[in-house]
Amino acid sequence: MASTVHSILELIVLPNGERSTAKMTSCGMEWEAEATLHESTLEIVVCCNRGVESNVWSCEAHIGVALFSKENGPISVRKERVRNALVKFHSRSYKHLFVIHRSEVTSLGQNLEISFEIRHVVGYRSQLIVTDFFEPSPLSDACISFHNTPRKVYVSSQYLAIYSSYFAKRFMKTAKHSSTSFADHTPNEDEMSDFDVMSLRSDMTATALRTDEPNMWQQLNDTHLQSAEKTLPSLISTSHQFGVDHIFWRCEDYLLSEQGLSEFDLLKRLEYATTYKMAALQSDCLKRLSTANSVRELLEDPKMENAFSEVRSILLETLLQRLKTDLVHTKDSRTVVQTSNLNKRVDDPPGVVKPVDIPEVLEAARRVSVSKAEQGKRESYENLTALRERLNKEMALRKNYELSLKCTRDFIRQTNSATTSQSSNTATLIPSEPKAQSQPSEPNYALKAVPSIPPHASPMNRDFLQKLVFDTFDASKLEKLKNIAIESGSDGKQMFSMHEVFSDIVLEPYTTMKCVTYSFVCHFYSKLYKEKMIPLLTAHSPPKLDAFPQMLVEGIASAIICGYNFQEQLHKDAFMIHELKVKIEKQLHADFDVLRLAIFASAFFSCFALLI
Repeated sequence: MASTVHSILELIVLPNGERSTAKMTSCGMEWEAEATLHESTLEIVVCCNRGVESNVWSCEAHIGVALFSKENGPISVRKERVRNALVKFHSRSYKHLFVIHRSEVTSLGQNLEISFEIRHVVGYRSQLIVTDFFEPSPLSDACISFHNTPRKVYVSSQYLAIYSSYFAKRFMKTAKHSSTSFADHTPNEDEMSDFDVMSLRSDMTATALRTDEPNMWQQLNDTHLQSAEKTLPSLISTSHQFGVDHIFWRCEDYLLSEQGLSEFDLLKRLEYATTYKMAALQSDCLKRLSTANSVRELLEDPKMENAFSEVRSILLETLLQRLKTDLVHTKDSRTVVQTSNLNKRVDDPPGVVKPVDIPEVLEAARRVSVSKAEQGKRESYENLTALRERLNKEMALRKNYELSLKCTRDFIRQTNSATTSQSSNTATLIPSEPKAQSQPSEPNYALKAVPSIPPHASPMNRDFLQKLVFDTFDASKLEKLKNIAIESGSDGKQMFSMHEVFSDIVLEPYTTMKCVTYSFVCHFYSKLYKEKMIPLLTAHSPPKLDAFPQMLVEGIASAIICGYNFQEQLHKDAFMIHELKVKIEKQLHADFDVLRLAIFASAFFSCFALLI
């Protein structure tokens, strides 16, 4: 959105402590202003899209704050703009604060006028646009059909790829093989000619129900999860399968809430936590099993017959921990009782018979009850050995499964390596064998078995690195104490930190990697070297002076990865992060050459102009 939209909000200055608010909707975004009068200042907070979880939006607004009084009806007597600012709003910075001194406010009941000039809007938040995915809209560029279901979903591929890592890979694969036609087209193909229809029959129906997907589309943009006992299991499985993290986290929060505790029992919530790796939910369930008896009751529940083996193993480990804790407490209580009896025997002189008092009788009765309780605990501890053997069997079975899986993987790798070596040996021996010219060579189809490509080296992942989303750059994530020394000619070494250099860089969000890397290179040299940049770049050559050493390249690449938070986008995959770093370093070298040639050309033409 390149045009400018003008809007106005009006507020009234109220007495101390009272808050005046005003709201409006403009450009599909929610704007809110709050004014609070304190003892010495008047604070005005302007917010844009407060409470919106999506990060697919940003805008730029020129905001002006004016104070004026009204007399004789609508006639304005005095109107003065006291504050103005150019603010860039996005998901990480959605509010701005104006502070006005108390002396500038003439009287209570004075009016505030906040004017907005909104431009450079990216994204959309209007509910009329984004909630209905089942009807075509001007913003949708893809149509997804589901197996055995007449319903179709019309989506924006870029919007859906940001929310779901699964669909990001699917759309990239579709873009790469755009020439291939997908199945399951509707009979009215003429009406759907503007869309790419995808069939997800083999992937979506493998583990999900047929009615899961429309439920997930309806929940995609809701700020509050509308869950029930019937819809929550399908939401969890579908969001986990397609990598829709924010819905998956809402489901976990719902299971931790009071409403989730009332709808789902402890065993069901523990199954969800174990199956979908919900660490917070699993720790909460185990905390509620505070005693060994509670764990034993859950293990003896008839529903455990249909539970997963991992749930049973976790409960057995928890039971052992609870039994050990109870055993330690019992030993401590025995030590206290023996110490008290020993002190009593030492204090009593021999041959003296004391009269029996009522407190002593009560103490004796208490000891009898304690002894009975200890006897009951001893009976429960007799099963400790059996439980330990049972747990050892479960662990042994798990280790056997892991060992068999490892052996299978090793066998596959050896088979692939043997096939590769055999094909290479055959390829080297074929030219040395004498063959008659009349007999045509027959291709050996048995040796065309290509070994499987590792996941990190697949072409799809490399294409994924090219289409990463360069969101808003956050310089606060860069390390402030990490200094880098760079040779700067006759001046020796120069020490600086990446945070110090790139703390003031301004970049447009959602731009390409080539624009980002070139901006970083230009910003670095123009800020650190300024007027010395031209002789430095023109004198660049490896024998004389390396103006762009490898240490600097690695530092700038790390700053880009950290500032754009690519660790989270790549799910902290170390190999993928390394691949991205290598790709950025290559692009930085290319950008440096472009900048150096441009500086050299400008210096050459300036010298030529002086000669003329």
